[in-house]
Amino acid sequence: MSLLDYVVDLSRKNYEQIGFLPEPRLQDYLFRGQLWSEKENDEWCGFMVWGAGFPVLRIYQICIQYDARRREHGFRLVRRLIDKADREGYEAISCYVAEDIDANAFWREAGFTMIGQRFTNNRRGRKHNHWVMWMPNPMQGQLLIQEPSR
Repeated sequence: MSLLDYVVDLSRKNYEQIGFLPEPRLQDYLFRGQLWSEKENDEWCGFMVWGAGFPVLRIYQICIQYDARRREHGFRLVRRLIDKADREGYEAISCYVAEDIDANAFWREAGFTMIGQRFTNNRRGRKHNHWVMWMPNPMQGQLLIQEPSR
């Protein structure tokens, strides 16, 4: 099974919690390096889909398969994105999570802050919590000054 097949299958199984991105869209994220996977015992056990819109990185989906749901898998994926955001001078990492699912506790434990909610008039009538992690060293607004050559 390819990584893309695995992600599509896991997404379908967890549709009620994470929603569903169409396979062509997932393929685009994979091609751009914005679909990361996590493994346990050399087998995939989860994934994260994210987008880069400077100055904020956005997490679109993160899912760990049920039999591997230990927080360290999700934390490793998020930690990679935090490292990328910090290294590249992003201002924040952001995600929206349905208010009625257990994943909200994960985002709090990962160091994110809930800054508000949105109601998207979706078919389930759910509100989505907006979780953000602010980066300590954003590049936005900083003046980059080069030392003159001597």
